[in-house]
Amino acid sequence: MAQHLGLRIRWIQAALWAGIATASFADIPRDPTQPPAGIDAAGARTGPAAETQIQSITISGRQRYAMINGIIMKPGDVINEGRIVKITENTVIVKSASGLTALKLFPNVDKHVHSHAKSTRPASVHRNQR
Repeated sequence: MAQHLGLRIRWIQAALWAGIATASFADIPRDPTQPPAGIDAAGARTGPAAETQIQSITISGRQRYAMINGIIMKPGDVINEGRIVKITENTVIVKSASGLTALKLFPNVDKHVHSHAKSTRPASVHRNQR
């Protein structure tokens, strides 16, 4: 009986390992707050120069920080031969010799403010009157 149980356990272990070995991890999305590929945990570049990328922006009272290419930066810090002059909720403004550049947290997303249309109901119409 114990030998039979041991065979079952080995069979279950083999089936689990086979399932793990064939699992595809390509569908798991990358964590956007992690440093981009080519930068190690210390912020040093490990591969070809990567494009400047904002992973997150933190605003707390008057303190504003942005994680850019895995490094936490604030207004006044130097990046790519420019200086950070402003951090907003979704943009980092960098001033360099070539002018101002806006780095977006979500470069492919545009924020649109929609105004609420005024009511077309005449002023003489009132609800909940008895």
